[in-house]
Amino acid sequence: SNAVTPGPQPQGQWSSLMNWPLVAVHMTLLDTGNVLTWDAWQQPEPTQEFNPSTNAFTSPINSPDSLFCGAMAQMPNGNILVAGGYGELKDGIMGIVDTNIYNPSTGTWTRMADMHYPRWYGSLTELGNGQYVAISGNSTDANTWADTPEVYDPNANTWTLLSNINTSAIHELMYPNSYLLPNGNVFVLGEQEDVSYEMNVANQTWTQVNSSSGIHNGASVMYRPGKVLYAGGASSLTSSSPPQANAATIDLTSSNPQWQATSPMNYPRVLQNMVMLADGTVLVTGGQQATAGTDGQYQMSGGTLPAEIWNPSTGNWTTVAPMAVTRGYHQTDLLLPTGQVLVAGSGHGAPGYPGQYSAQIYSPPYLFNGPRPTITS
Repeated sequence: SNAVTPGPQPQGQWSSLMNWPLVAVHMTLLDTGNVLTWDAWQQPEPTQEFNPSTNAFTSPINSPDSLFCGAMAQMPNGNILVAGGYGELKDGIMGIVDTNIYNPSTGTWTRMADMHYPRWYGSLTELGNGQYVAISGNSTDANTWADTPEVYDPNANTWTLLSNINTSAIHELMYPNSYLLPNGNVFVLGEQEDVSYEMNVANQTWTQVNSSSGIHNGASVMYRPGKVLYAGGASSLTSSSPPQANAATIDLTSSNPQWQATSPMNYPRVLQNMVMLADGTVLVTGGQQATAGTDGQYQMSGGTLPAEIWNPSTGNWTTVAPMAVTRGYHQTDLLLPTGQVLVAGSGHGAPGYPGQYSAQIYSPPYLFNGPRPTITS
């Protein structure tokens, strides 16, 4: 399924649809080249590794708790750190305080020190010193958030609250988007409210970026160090709202960062994904053409099948080959070491809800331009 056709392919090429044993609500690339993946709504959560070279799965391994909509980061030693998850299956509290680490070498999960606050749909960002900051996330229920960020030290196995920072301005239905900046600060994008902040962890400051993108509930990606692309979305995710095509960028390395409009996507999309490609362009996949809202989150048809690639040099979008099935809410995308993109998930297999038990691999146009470049030093 990973084979590519020789000769120029300006649209790129999708593999055939692969049947998967789970709905890939979460995926993270391991340093072995395998992909760690899991679904949702199970307690404890079964996890599996997928080998993109053989299309084979390992046997399920239970994690210590429900990792559904926890936050993930890869550690320098190749282990995967997961903070938070879903608690209502256990005790009726929405978030969990769990910190869990997956070791690909042994295929085992280990429970680490608990966070101070339960977090569900929070974000986790690696800092320049090798520590990790957890930001926001629902705590006890859908109307309560963990507004005090905290920092995990993997050497000491401790969490430290940043008590002087309050993140109540970013109460997100989905994950807040957070990125480490070249200056060591953390950029935090609140998609629902269309607000942006810079967090200085060492000084415990929380400074608003005085500029609005004009986009709500979109998808973002850091396409260059300190430069972020934000696109798509809808005015609301809880009521019927038409999807949008607008896109904007911001340069956080400038002295006065301002959101600037860039060319809109060729298709309006909500609940889409964006991922960096190996040549520095950005791939956007999936999303729904139907209106947003709770029911729309689980639509398995009628979505946007053509993918698009954004070129940061021109600010323009190019429509490329279409996917085989609709992917929206809970879609997952990963750039693989081959330069291809693995796309899976959408919906989930909870009782009464549909899900996409499948995946496809996209080969971007650059893979058809002749021999692949090699890294020599």
